[in-house]
Amino acid sequence: MEVAFNERFAAAVPDRSQLWIAPQAAHTGALASCPAAYEQRVIAFFDAVLLDNFLRPPKTSEVLETMEVFNPPLRPAAATTVRA
Repeated sequence: MEVAFNERFAAAVPDRSQLWIAPQAAHTGALASCPAAYEQRVIAFFDAVLLDNFLRPPKTSEVLETMEVFNPPLRPAAATTVRA
């Protein structure tokens, strides 16, 4: 059942998941049974998913959206009359 659930999860979010069924390892047992492979896979996954997103240049639309959040467009001030 556990493998079937993880297969469904990986299929649902393929761009953010990688399924690895470690040989002879129960749930979270891959770290103990295959420590070198586990470390290599986790680091490679984080590099691919986190580091690539961190290092890629932002899209123009993302820059403009961020600028609007921190620097809202100026709106014309209401007309005022000053009498001397």
